[in-house]
Amino acid sequence: MNKKAWKRKVLSLVVVFAMLLTNVSAAFASEQNGSAYPTFEEAYQSMADMKAEYPEGTPWTNDTPYGKDGPAGSYYEFQGGKVNGGSLGVGCAAFAFLLSDAAFGNLPAYTYNNGDFKFEDVKVGDILRINNSHFVVVLKKSAGGVIVAEGNYNKSVHWGRAMSESDVENANFIVSRYPKNYEENNQDADKVQKEGTEGNLNWTLTNSGTLTVTVTGGSITADTAIPDYDNSTGDPSWKAYSETINTIVIGQGITAIGNSAFRGLGGVLRVFIPDTVKTIGNDVFREDTNLLSVTIPGSVETIGNDAFYGCTSLSSATVSEGVKTIGERAFHSCTSLQYIDFPKSIQSIGAGAFVGCEKMLQVRFMPGTGDVTIGDNPFTQCWNLVYVALPDGLDKLSPGMFESCKSIQELYIPASVKSLGEVGTTSPFMSAEIANIFFGGTETAWNEMVSLNPQLKATISDKTIIHYNHPFEDPSVTDGNDGLIKDEEGEDPKVTPTPAGPGNTGSSGGSVRPVIPMPSPSPAATVTPSPTAAVTPSPTATAAPATPSPTAMVTAVPDTPKPTVTPGLPLPPANSDDTVDPTAKPTVKPTSTPKPTAKPTSTPSLATVKKQLNSSIKSQLKTKLKTKLTNKLQKKYGKKTKAQLKKSLKTELKAKLKPVIKANMKKKYGKQLGTKFTAQFNAKYNAQYNALYSKQFEQVYKKVSKSKKKK
Repeated sequence: MNKKAWKRKVLSLVVVFAMLLTNVSAAFASEQNGSAYPTFEEAYQSMADMKAEYPEGTPWTNDTPYGKDGPAGSYYEFQGGKVNGGSLGVGCAAFAFLLSDAAFGNLPAYTYNNGDFKFEDVKVGDILRINNSHFVVVLKKSAGGVIVAEGNYNKSVHWGRAMSESDVENANFIVSRYPKNYEENNQDADKVQKEGTEGNLNWTLTNSGTLTVTVTGGSITADTAIPDYDNSTGDPSWKAYSETINTIVIGQGITAIGNSAFRGLGGVLRVFIPDTVKTIGNDVFREDTNLLSVTIPGSVETIGNDAFYGCTSLSSATVSEGVKTIGERAFHSCTSLQYIDFPKSIQSIGAGAFVGCEKMLQVRFMPGTGDVTIGDNPFTQCWNLVYVALPDGLDKLSPGMFESCKSIQELYIPASVKSLGEVGTTSPFMSAEIANIFFGGTETAWNEMVSLNPQLKATISDKTIIHYNHPFEDPSVTDGNDGLIKDEEGEDPKVTPTPAGPGNTGSSGGSVRPVIPMPSPSPAATVTPSPTAAVTPSPTATAAPATPSPTAMVTAVPDTPKPTVTPGLPLPPANSDDTVDPTAKPTVKPTSTPKPTAKPTSTPSLATVKKQLNSSIKSQLKTKLKTKLTNKLQKKYGKKTKAQLKKSLKTELKAKLKPVIKANMKKKYGKQLGTKFTAQFNAKYNAQYNALYSKQFEQVYKKVSKSKKKK
């Protein structure tokens, strides 16, 4: 072989070898970005799907649904492995683990302590431990911060709270299930597409739709504000790109957001407000019809008139401790808003603030020390409002306060109230239907107020039950438990799932935490049920959405004050069959001739049953999903792009297959898992489906594509 031929031979071998390496790398990259690890959008969608099962306001504490007497079991077991010494959780930890498993299945988790990560390292689906006390899960991430979901926030499930970039970086640790340095191909997302100035402020708009407003040159002054806009001044320059903007980030140092600054930006989904802002002006976000959530930081003292008027998609509004004034019509016609909690700092709520919030189910005020003023008609036409706890410090009910509220089951009125409306004005109860009124004062005090306003009697139904001397229970009390069960605390978690006592705090995930500095649960959240709790709601009350009613958290009580429950006292045992087959015969008491008892291995352990359930779900999904995908793709191939088909069929088939497989699994494992079955099935089904779908889709799509091309 001559030299030229030999060189050509070597060159060809090098090329072949290079191609092989490329294919291996491509396959590895595909595994990271495909079946092994979900994309950020897939992770989000898997977690968001859980909202149907655990909607905003679902009761969630360290005792329920997971806890010592929890209907779903003593604890939730994290499929990602140990988190700083524990893999079992209740409360906020259980909820975070549940959502993480829905997105990542059995992928292992890794913990990064504070100082080992920066904001850019945090990804969708990561779990954050904040304030050395509370777990949250990242749903969405953009420049400026993240949107999170959490359990045991006000003793309930909460979706959509915003956390700033600095809040994230101050987390005690993060739990991630992506490999370190994992990235998606979105290099162009943060490139600036448009930019401009407004007063002494700069603004930029990126390819991904993030509008960021910052102080020019970083020169923060005492009054660095986004200007007011009206008919005379015209619109801000960013308004021209209203349909492109989906995220608003207001920079640190900005002290006020001027009137109408972001009004009518139809594409905005989320907004991040820093803790330097003190005032939100009038009409600021008015008719931003796609805005999904907002968190008002505690630095804000005033929310202006009509600030969120007509934000019809707004489903989560978090008002932090420190906010004092909510203006007139501030949340008027926010037709998707279901829950609102007011902090202790609230002093004034303007007239018509929540008129027409037709899906509103619950309104809670935290106990404060000062007087609170509420304007006329604040909750008029909140048709589905079920539970209201007015603030301890309110002196009178305003005209039309609950006008046309047709579904109220429980209304708490504090003893501080001395007037139930004024003669000649609209009754607070006009056209309202109320099952139970709990008054903090005496029957005599109530009758005196009624006698001062004769028209009241005509607007209070004869079916309404009045309860007297009802105490305002302090909902800010927490149980001091962050929900993570350490291994040494959970040696026999079926018997002793409660974490150990004081002394185990710190970033290592200790079991006892300080009081969470956040809004707290409903005043009646722990009230013992009574006969009045069984009052049948009116026909209109049943028209409320499928979201679990707050009456699941609060129940009526007798006319005498409720006795205080002493923490730590033993509770009745839960009806659970965690460890024993309910069909198994009890062990016979030994006599002089003892009978042999069944071998311990005759009843599989809970962990074994869970593994069997997981394996069975996976097996059924492999067959059924492939068949369904084949049928669907045969019919829909070519009608949409591959990406569109992949996304739409994922949601459609997940919902269709779930009840079929669930029924099969219940026959096989229902008795063994008992009350744990539903929660275990949901977690394992979601995890297995998400793990299998992408790979199955690619395989089936390839086959269908070939067959169609041949034809």
